[in-house]
Amino acid sequence: MSNDPLKDIAKAVALGVAVTYGLNKLDARAERERAERAATPSDPGEQALTVCFVTGLLTLSGLVILLADPTWGWGLFVVLLFVVSVVSGSLAWGIISRQTEEERLAAGGTPRELQAKIDEATRLVEMAEHAEPKERCRLLAKAHELLPDVLELRLTLLSARLEAGRGEVLERELSERLEAGQKDRVTRLELATTLAWLKRHDEALAIFRRMAPGVKPTRQFGWAFFAWYGAALLATGDARGAFDTVQPVLYGRRTFDDTYVQKCLLVRGMAQAELGRKAAARRDLYRLWAANPEMPGLAQVRAEFEEVADAAGAASAA
Repeated sequence: MSNDPLKDIAKAVALGVAVTYGLNKLDARAERERAERAATPSDPGEQALTVCFVTGLLTLSGLVILLADPTWGWGLFVVLLFVVSVVSGSLAWGIISRQTEEERLAAGGTPRELQAKIDEATRLVEMAEHAEPKERCRLLAKAHELLPDVLELRLTLLSARLEAGRGEVLERELSERLEAGQKDRVTRLELATTLAWLKRHDEALAIFRRMAPGVKPTRQFGWAFFAWYGAALLATGDARGAFDTVQPVLYGRRTFDDTYVQKCLLVRGMAQAELGRKAAARRDLYRLWAANPEMPGLAQVRAEFEEVADAAGAASAA
């Protein structure tokens, strides 16, 4: 621990040291999603996809008839069917692409199969919490195989591998994936986080800045992205930038039940402490404590913050 414990803790957040507890929350969300799906015959994406499929078949049939009997009226009708098919297909793609990881997961099997996977993955995560680094990586990799679409698991596995000293290997693997055309946004986030771990902050922040305009702070990926981006800025001493980065996630928010929303709250608290806003920083830490008192390292953060604040108060009084 350095002379500035707040920076040490902020750096720890940037490197992803703690094991997340997202699977327990995923379990509850999946239960709610299954109940909603049981009450609703099909979601909007499925409905739009069905319309696209039906009108597409009708368009093909209409083309065959049009070739046999070309008339203006029938041609106009076929064009209209084609437009409806394209529009509904675009709507379906937009809805499906915006689905959360949990929604895609809930659509990936029967409720019993899904619950069995969640239970086993949760067991593996709990075992990994107190395991040695190498064993922890193995257990989390098995959990990730069970639930490959769960963002929290993928990023927790990344953190475990970094802690196990595989940062340089991961940087090469992730760079190769991107060069091979696998340019999904999670891989780019993983690379930026890995570069930050390796203290190659300029390269990491360059990736974060390129990605930021296309990331919305209203979905779980956005919460994770801005948590790591803000923490990386904080680790380089840019407290103002860190505050501005995580603020859109937290603005007007009254609940902090998601792992990455909690990390955004911690980053904001640390940033406000660095900016001299001690009262605001204390409020953020208390909110975080109320939301998740078992968050790894939080008790130490709170104790050290109070110690620093008390020392500052005593110095100003003298």
